[in-house]
Amino acid sequence: MFSRRLFICLTLILTAAAAQAQIQVSLKLTRRLYMAYEPVIATVSITNLTGHDVMFDEIDGQKW
Repeated sequence: MFSRRLFICLTLILTAAAAQAQIQVSLKLTRRLYMAYEPVIATVSITNLTGHDVMFDEIDGQKW
């Protein structure tokens, strides 16, 4: 029983360690320092690595 639980735990840990991100998100700011209440201009890049379309949408009333 203990060895089976140990095997399952090790399998989950190794699987999680090998998991790859499917969506990459990066944020770039135009400057490093800003004054209070000054507008912040940023560029957000989203890269889809899944190989198929990804839809960011509200499903069953739950916002993504």
